Amino acid sequence: MKQSEKLDLILQTLYELRVTGQPQFLKTICENSGVPLVSRDELYILAKRLENDNLVECHYIGAGVMAILNSYGIEYCEEDSYSYKGTPLIMNTYNLTISNSPQANIVSASTGVSVQNNFQGELKHKINEFRKLVAEDVNVDETQKQEINECLEEVESALNAGRKPKFSFKQLSELASNVAGVSSLLLQIGQMIMSQPG
Repeated sequence: MKQSEKLDLILQTLYELRVTGQPQFLKTICENSGVPLVSRDELYILAKRLENDNLVECHYIGAGVMAILNSYGIEYCEEDSYSYKGTPLIMNTYNLTISNSPQANIVSASTGVSVQNNFQGELKHKINEFRKLVAEDVNVDETQKQEINECLEEVESALNAGRKPKFSFKQLSELASNVAGVSSLLLQIGQMIMSQPG
């Protein structure tokens, strides 16, 4: 997984936890977001990058790092991302239910409003696309392909039960970290999972 993708996943989680108003341990955020960390040094590198970019305030406590998103970080998440410059990391969506309304076209023509009607279908499509890329990669051995498929099944099972598959997604991220061409798709899946309620 690229550093930019790790930074995006950390920022996304901090953005979702900003309502608590409390600093969060970055190690826990990485574990729950599916960010594979190599070492404590890498955690400090990621924290320093976010701090130097003036997106978070960090507190270094013993062997750990706590961070909280600042105002610039919130704005950054809503307008940009490390992986896709100019594309918001957080999409502000509005859940609307419109019944028997001839004026529904007003909503679809409004700026900054998106109507989501097939979120689960899109997530399932991304997971199937990910599964296909792994299956077609000749550099991935059959044992690893089987383990990745088992993780994907656990992710789908948790989603079908209305739960966020944090730990199975983390395991999936670690297993697929050396599979070529899937990191951006994995990031998209992770962002979709994290944006779900529950």
